[in-house]
Amino acid sequence: MESMIEENGPSSHEQPGMSSSYQARHKLEGLLNKNMKIRMTDGRTLVGLFLCTDRDCNVILGSAQEFLKSTDTFSQGEPRVLGWP
Repeated sequence: MESMIEENGPSSHEQPGMSSSYQARHKLEGLLNKNMKIRMTDGRTLVGLFLCTDRDCNVILGSAQEFLKSTDTFSQGEPRVLGWP
């Protein structure tokens, strides 16, 4: 499995001369088709392939699994497959 992307908060290394919206778009494009682990505010963790965001800034994951417990090792939590089979 590919490496997991994990980042909290905004990036601290901005490039001079680029608008913040351009930098944000460039960063998102670099994350396309990468495995991501997203921790939700309600304690759930989603793991899946980053496909896109929608116009409301929701993250769209492909082949996602939901873990109900917040654990550092996923072997302890029971995954639930989300979306269509």
